[in-house]
Amino acid sequence: MSPIVYRNIVYRDDGSLAWGTLAVVVVAVFVLLLVGYFAWFLPSQQVLPQTTIINTTPREPATQVVPAAPAAPAPAPINIINTPAPAPGPAGAPGATGATGATGSTGSTGQSGSPGATGATGSTGSTGKTGASGTNAAPR
Repeated sequence: MSPIVYRNIVYRDDGSLAWGTLAVVVVAVFVLLLVGYFAWFLPSQQVLPQTTIINTTPREPATQVVPAAPAAPAPAPINIINTPAPAPGPAGAPGATGATGATGSTGSTGQSGSPGATGATGSTGSTGKTGASGTNAAPR
């Protein structure tokens, strides 16, 4: 067969089985990876940590006697001594006079006072002039 030229790239179609073999190898590797993932890691299983306890018994019994530790000493007592308060000192110098306060509001008017006492009697006036004597005639 003749080569096919497409945009300056030459493809050969010589009936080779290379592409089929490559596809089979890629699929096989993918399947192996997939099986390995689910078989090795087990994502659906939760593994709890295990603690292994090894209990060994001594071959010879212990003959060493350990004396008991002495008791811890009692804490020191706390003594609270109440002392009287000291006597107050002398009085200090008087302070400066403060500023005068604001003037208050005017108060309400007070009640009227009670009437005063009656005054003393006045002196008697002088007597009047004596009139002229005359006749008792009717006025004209």
